Amino acid sequence: MRSLFSVKTIILLGALMSVATGCSDDEPQSCNVDADCGRGLICDDESKECVAEPCQSLGECPGSGRVCLQATNSCTRRECGDGILMCPAGQVCVDDGPYLWSCVPEPTMVADVLIINTDMGMSSRDAGSVQTDAGGSTYQGLCQTCSTDRDCNALGEGAECTPIGNTGSFCTTACGEGLEDCPEGFTCLEQLGQCVPVNYDCTVCPGRGCDAGLACDLSSGQCVMPRGTCESCTSDSSCADNHVCRPAQNGNFCLQTCANGGGCAGDYTCTDGVCTPNGGRCDSCGGRCQDPTPACIPETGMCGECSNDTPCPIGEFCDQMTNTCTGSEPCECGNDSQCETCGGRPICLQGNCVECLDDTDCPARSACNLDTFECESAPCAGLTCQMGSQCSVQTGRCEPGCNNAADCTDAETMDCNVQTGQCFYRDGTCDPGAGGEGVCAPGGTCTLNPLSMSAACSCRKVNPDDFFSPDVLVGCHPGFSCFQIPNTPEGLCIELGF
Repeated sequence: MRSLFSVKTIILLGALMSVATGCSDDEPQSCNVDADCGRGLICDDESKECVAEPCQSLGECPGSGRVCLQATNSCTRRECGDGILMCPAGQVCVDDGPYLWSCVPEPTMVADVLIINTDMGMSSRDAGSVQTDAGGSTYQGLCQTCSTDRDCNALGEGAECTPIGNTGSFCTTACGEGLEDCPEGFTCLEQLGQCVPVNYDCTVCPGRGCDAGLACDLSSGQCVMPRGTCESCTSDSSCADNHVCRPAQNGNFCLQTCANGGGCAGDYTCTDGVCTPNGGRCDSCGGRCQDPTPACIPETGMCGECSNDTPCPIGEFCDQMTNTCTGSEPCECGNDSQCETCGGRPICLQGNCVECLDDTDCPARSACNLDTFECESAPCAGLTCQMGSQCSVQTGRCEPGCNNAADCTDAETMDCNVQTGQCFYRDGTCDPGAGGEGVCAPGGTCTLNPLSMSAACSCRKVNPDDFFSPDVLVGCHPGFSCFQIPNTPEGLCIELGF
């Protein structure tokens, strides 16, 4: 009879799981999953080695459950923002922008040098006629990398070499009383008296100029195609030639300029030098929205089921993030902790609580619908079958699968998960890679058990703080339980001996 794991054993297991495997600088570290690699590295699916994958934003990282790390501009496993993973002490979770769901150092004030982040007070100024391109003649050198203030002399008196975010130090120009306003896309940080990008990032636009033919979207820091008449905008810089960004009744839109009261199309009237839509509203969808998606979404120019102006049928609510009608009232939020009581939607995304952001947020055998951000049934998702079998989407079982231990390769050492038709080893080990004889429960991967130095199945609990919690995202085969240390991305399936 197997004995219950002692407290000492559990502590030892926790210590070993928390220590990264050492490797030489000359040889790549081997891996099975991203958790085997150091920060700023991911596990290559083909070579099974830890590699550095360059990125400028989360969307450039392959697969799911990965983010772009601001410190190295390389992909790494998601560090925070899912209601479970938390940043270590001294760091905060990025909740917007290209480095979403990664951890960065908390803002500090050292020797009167301010590390800029989104929580600090800003004073936005009207750019007037000043050019927005950081490489232009008026502000040559603005947002260029630097080591000392002397590197920024081209910007004139008062220019400084300023640490911005976690990306390095960059040249900024003086602003404040008696000085020129900051160029469009920049704001005056009053604590320092310096012009900095409104997105606090000198590595993307407006800190870096866009290629010819593209315009800077200040809300995302991305270079986009210039937007035309009645297309949503954030500033004049994102509009096409002879267009400016102006408010209408239903948002901010690019509108054509005009002179002497004329020069506008039939549905527009020249008012204060701008062709404004008759009736005061812009239809950025061009009148093409019909049932079952009758609502025009100004920010994207796309059609949806509902919007602020097009409500859902009585008894349903409009999810403003996905513009779909739902039977449950959306929960508003500012962070993940405010979603704890929102009926299984633990993640805060753009002010609304949602169930998932990618497949890793969903239980095994389900996938994240990126239109509704809800987990949906996907019977074969994460299910690995033993050699000679494959998953049937109709049954969600391995076919041909097992019904008892006699159907597996070795009935003395193996058993059968009847629900999934999978064969597994009774001692908790597994065969790494595809095509093995003993496989892991759906969603689990065969990884190294640091306690026994043998292969074991990974798992993930919804609540790692509760050791005996039966609630799991990725479970274990019958007879095994998931042991996961709080604030770690995954645990191991162990036999407790009950």
